[in-house]
Amino acid sequence: MYYEPVVPLKEGGGFTFSPTLVLIDGLGIVHAVYNNRTTLPDADRILRHLGVLGQEAKNGKGPARLGYEAAHLFLCYASCLPILATSITMKLDKRILLVAAVILIVAVVGVVVVNRLRPHSFNGIVLQAGKPAADFTMTASTGKPASLSDYRGKWVILYFGYTFCPDVCPTTLAKISAALNQLGDKAKDVQVVMVSVDPERDTPERLATYLGAFNPTFLGLTGTVDQVSQAVMPFGIYSAKNEVEGASGYLVDHTASVTLVDPEGRTRLVWLPDTTPEAIAGDLNYLLR
Repeated sequence: MYYEPVVPLKEGGGFTFSPTLVLIDGLGIVHAVYNNRTTLPDADRILRHLGVLGQEAKNGKGPARLGYEAAHLFLCYASCLPILATSITMKLDKRILLVAAVILIVAVVGVVVVNRLRPHSFNGIVLQAGKPAADFTMTASTGKPASLSDYRGKWVILYFGYTFCPDVCPTTLAKISAALNQLGDKAKDVQVVMVSVDPERDTPERLATYLGAFNPTFLGLTGTVDQVSQAVMPFGIYSAKNEVEGASGYLVDHTASVTLVDPEGRTRLVWLPDTTPEAIAGDLNYLLR
């Protein structure tokens, strides 16, 4: 144990309380006694002493089982009243807080940098050539003529389907709508266009009602059979009537992929039918950053 002489202050012929300090651990074991007359012991002196204690513990000497972390050591008056704001405690706390703050900042910056530098893995098929998308003009669900090139400056999600489609079309449109909802304000930079592969039944009015049920911003395009045939060909879309029994009379077999056209009018991605809304939103979020 380390001691400094205890020298009570004599005042007016009597004795007054001496600012004697005791260093104890969390188990109540006394390790040092300090006295510096009218002032608290110097913090650096106590820190050096703590270093000696720590080295002894490291070398297997003394009560090594205790560990000499600051949280386990207390400075007390000789009467064992805790001192809560000594220079030693403040000094230790500042050092611990500084180290913790630096570690936290480095960790946060590291995560941000790694995420930014890491290349995005697209969920759609990347079209490396990025060739210009073939333009076409049809009648929109608004009743007015519209061309694909009218939407330059926006990302265009282009889909070929029809309103009588019993399964894949409503499923795909619902996925696209859910993906846009995940984009928040970025969705305003995206335009969804569905070109009907069933122009004989899909009127502008029918397209407006059908697409509006998924998202009021979705736009439909329809035209003559020849116009549709010319529009689908450059995008590799297959479509053909398939006679069936029932009220509809026929269904249309068609490719169910979705094409993404960039603001410069180039084809960039193709999403397959099994792509999830989260995957679509992930690609769009990256491209819209």
